[in-house]
This record gives sequence, C-alpha cells and structure tokens, in this order.
Amino acid sequence: MRHWIQPPIIIDERGATDIFDSIESAERYMEPIDVEDNLYVAFDGTGRLLRLIPTTPRITIEAAEEVPNHAERLRELLIQFLKDCRVTDSNLSNLSLPELVLKSRAFTTR
Repeated sequence: MRHWIQPPIIIDERGATDIFDSIESAERYMEPIDVEDNLYVAFDGTGRLLRLIPTTPRITIEAAEEVPNHAERLRELLIQFLKDCRVTDSNLSNLSLPELVLKSRAFTTR
C-alpha cells in the first residue's frame, strides 16, 4: 500500500507539524516509542491518512486508506502550520489543498 502514498509526508505531533519530502525521511525522523504512544498523525500530500507502524530500528509508513478521505483535515492543519511559520498571505483559507501543500514545502523538515 506504499504505492498509493504521494509525498510530501505531513506529520502532526499534537499541533506541531513537520513536512518531509519522502517516506524514508519521515520514517527516519520518528521513533518507534513515540509511534506506540500515538503521538503522531500522518498524511500524504493528497490528504490520505497514513498508518505508522513501530518497527525496529525505525518506523514503517503505509497508507491507511486507498482514497484520501482526510483532505479537509489536512487543509486545516496546513493553514495553521503556514500561519505558525508566519506566512502572511491573507488568502490562505481560500487556497486549494495542492496550493497549500506547495507553500508548505518551503518549510520541509528534512
């Protein structure tokens, strides 16, 4: 189910958001113990919910759904993320998800 995943990978850790260009860089960033403690919620760039599996020595990311059903939730997350990054575009709430994802890539974690 990894073939459904379309980067970037967006990780929400209770309001703190990180953007990763690849599945592999997101997998390297998170620790299995934190995944076990359910600290993260992850999405791909289309709003597809991702499953985080604690494996050793790093975690594994898979698609949790075939159809991206969380686009609106991701939009809200990215709007808040961009505001937190001090993006001053007053039009953020009118941007499409692909436009928000594109703007967010300027703040890639790794």
